[in-house]
Amino acid sequence: MSSGQTAGSGRHVVCNAADVPAGGRLLVQLGRVSVGIFNIGGQILAIRNLCPHAGAPICEGAICGAVISDAPHERHLAFEGRILKCPWHGWEFVLPEGVTLTHPEKRLLMYPVDIEDGKVIVQTSTRPSRTPESLDA
Repeated sequence: MSSGQTAGSGRHVVCNAADVPAGGRLLVQLGRVSVGIFNIGGQILAIRNLCPHAGAPICEGAICGAVISDAPHERHLAFEGRILKCPWHGWEFVLPEGVTLTHPEKRLLMYPVDIEDGKVIVQTSTRPSRTPESLDA
């Protein structure tokens, strides 16, 4: 299936859902916009490939966890497999929310996704969302 095939009204069939296994990603081009398709815990996400910090290709970054501290001298790993780390400056974004732990005003741009008949459809007719959800480690 060709990347970015139009499904009508700003809807783009980008791949089969099976093409993005748990923890996996695909980069697709939708016109002039590069978009990363991620499977985080079974949820398919479409993220604009642009770090809000300095414009890096964020979707090429590592997917990992983060070391956080709840009290002085205490550290533990959180968000395992849910952190997208910027390849340029190391900014870490929690997925699927798309927010940073340290600069919550900086959020990833995310497009709505539908799964229909096993196909991933990205909706680009509306502006991508920066709406945060709650963060659960």
